[in-house]
Amino acid sequence: MAIGENKVGIEIKYDEISQTTGNLFIEVAEKRKAENPNWVLSGIMRQDNCWGYLIGNYDEAYLFLKRHLKNLQVKYPTVFPIIINGSKTSKGFLLPKVKYAEKFKIWKYKF
Repeated sequence: MAIGENKVGIEIKYDEISQTTGNLFIEVAEKRKAENPNWVLSGIMRQDNCWGYLIGNYDEAYLFLKRHLKNLQVKYPTVFPIIINGSKTSKGFLLPKVKYAEKFKIWKYKF
C-alpha cells in the first residue's frame, strides 16, 4: 500500500509517560472523540506501508518490526491484554521496557 506514516515506512509514536511508567503503549485502534462509539484500526494494526514502529519520548525511542508487535499481542493476549487509555481515544497494550522491549527491539535510540 502507498498509504502510511511516511515514505520510510516507519510508524512514529510519542509516548510521553513511558519514562515514568516503564511501559510502552502499543496502539491498535483509535477514535477522535471519547464519545464516538466506533474504533478505527491504527498503530500496529493499520494496513499501510509501514514495516517499522518507532515509539518513545525525548530521551529514548525503540524501533520494532510492526509485524512482530502484532504477533506478540495476537499470540499472547493474556500477557498483552488490550486496554483503553485515560482519554478513552486509544486502545493498545502495554509493553514493559525492561522485560520485553529490550528483548524484542531492533534498535534503541538514546537522545
